[in-house]
Amino acid sequence: MKLLSGLVSVAVAVSTVSAQVLTGATTCEPAGGYTLCQNLWGAKAGVGGQNSTLLSATGNTVSWMTNWTWANGPNSVKSYANVQSNSVQGVQLSALTSAPTTWSWEYLSQSDGIRADVSYDIWLGAAPTGAPASAASSYEIMIWLSGLGGIQPVGSQITTGTPIAGTTWNLWSGPNTNWHVYSFVATSQINNFNVDLKAFFDFLVANEGVASSQYIQAIQTGTEPFTGSAVLMISSYSVSAITGTQSSSSSSSSTTSSTSSTSKSTSSSSSSSSSSSKTTTITTTSTTSTSSASGATQTHWGQWYVSSLMRHTVN
Repeated sequence: MKLLSGLVSVAVAVSTVSAQVLTGATTCEPAGGYTLCQNLWGAKAGVGGQNSTLLSATGNTVSWMTNWTWANGPNSVKSYANVQSNSVQGVQLSALTSAPTTWSWEYLSQSDGIRADVSYDIWLGAAPTGAPASAASSYEIMIWLSGLGGIQPVGSQITTGTPIAGTTWNLWSGPNTNWHVYSFVATSQINNFNVDLKAFFDFLVANEGVASSQYIQAIQTGTEPFTGSAVLMISSYSVSAITGTQSSSSSSSSTTSSTSSTSKSTSSSSSSSSSSSKTTTITTTSTTSTSSASGATQTHWGQWYVSSLMRHTVN
């Protein structure tokens, strides 16, 4: 079965020595201080394909993009293309002074009725190390900067319009496997995010009983598509963790700028760069189509429950 026509392989040359195309649903590539991964964990629930391109990595900042087209299985996540920080891990919440992050992204193109999110996926555990979505995971914390097409997180909504880090969020909560999921859903789409993630951790410690003895095991950022097609550009992303005495310049008074989405927005996807000066394109194609029942529960790196009867959409 051939790739759907909306999928276009993208390769961008930035100080390029040679372009390399990597294939495979679980292909990953070094990207400076990050690792860029395809993670097409749910591709068999639909038909289509996706590629991800590392654009640049300078210091602690990475830029990358992902281009996807997926059909069938409208209630099933097909992938979580993402970058994961190689350095922000093993930090105990009680020792964290600040966790500044910036993320600028947009859709360069998107189809009508797209079903997808753009989100952080943060993993906490009782031990300093542990793979995401594993026996070592205690909590999964998602921060949705965008959620389109009627998707909603696992569990149920427990707060509405909660102010954190300069914007308002609806908080969802629910169990999955051996960990608990908290999802902060922005009440309007945020394309330029500049905050201290510690504000989210502090909220959960103070209000949801998350122990400050928990460790940050992984911080990932990316997108989870269900159906449609899009080119997502991450023009700039960074995250770091500061422990010990904090200078005034790294205080938690970060600001957030948000941009409301439209039914047809143009978005670009950020990209992560490898330690060598080459452009990397990761490409894979799924040829298996499996429809999923309405109201299906997904088990993956970003947990979702989608219902045709009760939908929550962030527009």
